[in-house]
Amino acid sequence: MFPLLLRLSSFCLCIFAHYFANAQAQESPAFIECSGDHEQKGCSHVLSSNRHLAAFQALKERGTALQAEANPRGYDVLRYDLSLDWMNPLQTVSEIGNDRFYAGGQTITLLAIRPLDAVILDAEFGQIRIDSALVGNRRVSVQQPAQTNTITIPFSSRVNSGDTVRITLYYTHTSGANSGDGLGFFLYRKGRLGTVRRGNDSVFVPQRLAYTMSQPFGAKRWMPCNDDPSDKAFMRIRVRVPRGFTAISNGLLAQKAQDSVSETFTWAHTYVVPPYLMAVTASKYDTYTEYYKRVSNPNDSIPVDHYFWKEDDTKLELNNFNYNARATFQNTIPTMTAYTKWFGEYPFERYGHVVVQPFFAGGMEHQTVSTINRTWLRGAATGIAHEIMHQWFGDKVTCASWEHIWLNEGMATYGEALWYESWGGLQWYNNAFEGFKRNYFLSVGNKAPIYVAQPNTIDTIFNYSTTYIKGAYIHHILRRMVGDSAYFLTMRTYLERFAYKAATTEDLQRVFEDVVPRSPVPFAAFFRDWIYGSSHPVFSAAWRSLPNSLPKPSPAMERVQVTISQIQDGKNVPQAFHCALPITFVRGSDSVRRVAIIAQRREIVSFDLPFIPEQILLDEKEDVLCEKLPPVRLTSSEPYIFIVSNPVQTASPLDVILTLPQKEVITVDVVDILGRPLQTLFSGVCAEGSHSFRERVQFSAGGTYFVRLQSSFGVRSAKILVVP
Repeated sequence: MFPLLLRLSSFCLCIFAHYFANAQAQESPAFIECSGDHEQKGCSHVLSSNRHLAAFQALKERGTALQAEANPRGYDVLRYDLSLDWMNPLQTVSEIGNDRFYAGGQTITLLAIRPLDAVILDAEFGQIRIDSALVGNRRVSVQQPAQTNTITIPFSSRVNSGDTVRITLYYTHTSGANSGDGLGFFLYRKGRLGTVRRGNDSVFVPQRLAYTMSQPFGAKRWMPCNDDPSDKAFMRIRVRVPRGFTAISNGLLAQKAQDSVSETFTWAHTYVVPPYLMAVTASKYDTYTEYYKRVSNPNDSIPVDHYFWKEDDTKLELNNFNYNARATFQNTIPTMTAYTKWFGEYPFERYGHVVVQPFFAGGMEHQTVSTINRTWLRGAATGIAHEIMHQWFGDKVTCASWEHIWLNEGMATYGEALWYESWGGLQWYNNAFEGFKRNYFLSVGNKAPIYVAQPNTIDTIFNYSTTYIKGAYIHHILRRMVGDSAYFLTMRTYLERFAYKAATTEDLQRVFEDVVPRSPVPFAAFFRDWIYGSSHPVFSAAWRSLPNSLPKPSPAMERVQVTISQIQDGKNVPQAFHCALPITFVRGSDSVRRVAIIAQRREIVSFDLPFIPEQILLDEKEDVLCEKLPPVRLTSSEPYIFIVSNPVQTASPLDVILTLPQKEVITVDVVDILGRPLQTLFSGVCAEGSHSFRERVQFSAGGTYFVRLQSSFGVRSAKILVVP
């Protein structure tokens, strides 16, 4: 998913929140779109039933393995057969109340992986009302406690492990308004305000529109299911709509039937899909189809279908405000081809896009048919690429739970950089990461770990700075660390090993360990620090030229010693982030690049160089997500004191970086303008190189103070300005 919120200014976010707050009381108003420099989330075939029967048998034989996975509900859904009657929502006038009600029928075929007396499914109270239920051909009473999001279907006798069960539920969707969090069933009337842009460039919904949105936990709002990303199943969806409307869903169009007032579209998918990636959209759409020729077999092609409103087919000035569907979708097939060459063949039987508005996200990677915000029709190449990448990472291989959502979103964001690389080379790839890094450090949420320990809210799960940007940076760092060949081989192995299944962070780590057994940085330490740890490294460095008396590989070489320190601090922040840190040594127009393997908070490394450098640069090409202080050259007579944040607020910790040319006994304290000591930061033996000190100092008032160093070099001091 590509969140639209990421592209909003703070002003627009406030209006956006205000609109959401009123969504339950009236027709939800338009989303706000802000201008910016970059984007922010009819083929007919009949499917063979024999293929599905064979798949059922294969899944049944997995019973023992599934039981070992300790599924808390004790079953694995094999298939969803869903029928939706959307005649009422699409024929009525408003967006609220009874005009939103529709009837549904859901048949769920499941495999018991332990003995069961009943089955628990997800169906949100107040939105899904169960009218009747069957287990096999026997009618049963369903337990649906008030204010809960689950239903219980009892069995007349115990179901044994390995048995299959068919449950049929007839239900009514009863939500009275579009939800305020962007999840569930959405209905918008023709002519309603769709988006407000700056400069009064407002647009309106061209046709009545209904659609579903489920990620992360909204599938249970529009259909009964096991709303768990790890429980993938086959699916067939039938949707009845008024004549003139088109209903779009996952997979291929298996059947289309019509009568005098309605049309029924039946979609079926030949691959398993989790409930949150199932979707249905209906409106009066225009469409066109392209064909993607498989890289693995150019004689085989798959349809790429694009659904959009007629008004957006071409660039019509002052009519559709520059929406242009064909221009937006023109990079779809080249992007699919590029990703296939890196990660293996496109994994499904179809792809395409369906346009909606309003939409709380930029785009959503529904399997085989991404739902995108109409605002993207003004140009959103990286957003389109993001959703295409999800077809491999998120759809073919899905995160096993929302704690591991970075496996989906981090890789899809990395795909944006790869899209740039596919046509612009490494320079444009690097430019993408410069932008990612800038956005990361502008974010207030960048101190959280990538692993989402408590995935209870949408904002927590889809934290852009960590789930998306830091997640993408993990792949960037790994690629630089192990090299292109090993990195892409590892990711292809991951996709093959967990194809059409779910995976965890530990699964990805094990694949790296298997494919690259001799990594310069142990993967266990790397994943522990970067995925489960908070924040990012902050590096300081000091360097010196070593004496000529030391042995060298060649008289023409010079030996340089670099002391690298990490000074980051905070709750759950690793003392040392394991990584491979590039260092560039510069003399005039000459430069040499070396890599230091970082495994401790303080590393001392030596390099043999063709010259004595004039300066050194840490991570010049931004290969590591980090902050860097200017490196300091050590001499025999110059200790160096650096105040990290100056001025210093009275309520904030004081951060001091001290660089020493040699090991000795020192005292570091804080004194006032008259030289009176306030607090000692350190006293004792200190090694050469860079050291960091962080303390809360009890300043009596704002004003001028000093950090004082006492050593064999005498007294050195650095001025501090303290402000309230």
